[in-house]
This record gives sequence, C-alpha cells and structure tokens, in this order.
Amino acid sequence: MQWVDFRLIYDSIVKDSIGLQLDGNVKDKLWIPNMYFPHGKRGIMHSMVRDNIQLQVFEKGTIKYSHRYVKESLG
Repeated sequence: MQWVDFRLIYDSIVKDSIGLQLDGNVKDKLWIPNMYFPHGKRGIMHSMVRDNIQLQVFEKGTIKYSHRYVKESLG
C-alpha cells in the first residue's frame, strides 16, 4: 500500500533518497488504512519469527507499506 501522511514530511540532505527504512515495530505508531479484498472469503497473515513487513517513509510524507498476506484457497 502507499499513501501520504503530511505529518511525516521531513527535509532530506540526500538528493534522490530511498526514504527512511523503518522497522516493523514502528507500524503501531503510524496510521495505516484498512485493507479490503473484494470477493475475499478468508485469509491469513503470513507470519515468521517477526512480522514480515517492509516500511519506507519518504521526505514528502509518502509511506510505502508492505505486509505479507496469504490468500487461503478454498479448494
């Protein structure tokens, strides 16, 4: 998912920055929109020893958030 949170705008001294790579523990301190899968029956969150999350925040407040989700087959 990707969205903009203007509260997270910052100045970067590095041009063409790849953003701040944040730990998955930070997700509890951010607003994250709800996810909806049309026609989804059920699913499970992919889990490992730690949450399988990628979180980047860019200087204009853009957030890129990836959390592994596995769709459970019905067959």
